[in-house]
Amino acid sequence: MALQTGLYYPYVHLRDETWAKAAALYWRHLARVVPAGFPVQDRGVVRELNQASGFIVDSDPRQVIEAVAPAFVTAVRDNAEALRARSAVQGRRFTSRWHSNPAPNWRTRNLTSR
Repeated sequence: MALQTGLYYPYVHLRDETWAKAAALYWRHLARVVPAGFPVQDRGVVRELNQASGFIVDSDPRQVIEAVAPAFVTAVRDNAEALRARSAVQGRRFTSRWHSNPAPNWRTRNLTSR
């Protein structure tokens, strides 16, 4: 019995076409995390596999990020001293630049601010 959906992570582009074909034998769909506006350029076999069966499912992480970011920022703030001690970072203040509205800038890979 085939599993419903596998997760291809942490990459967007499937690097091995043979692996992609084998994955299609086990999963009906293969999900990958693809932020809105991220340029996806699948190779031939992967593109054909997706066009024929809708095998690849792109999942935009924006909603999850917006749901988790406030709790994450709060946890970092509440535990700043312990985190500094554990990671040997001294004398640096934690500042959150999280904004829920701006779209990510993929050229600079800055995911938390404009």
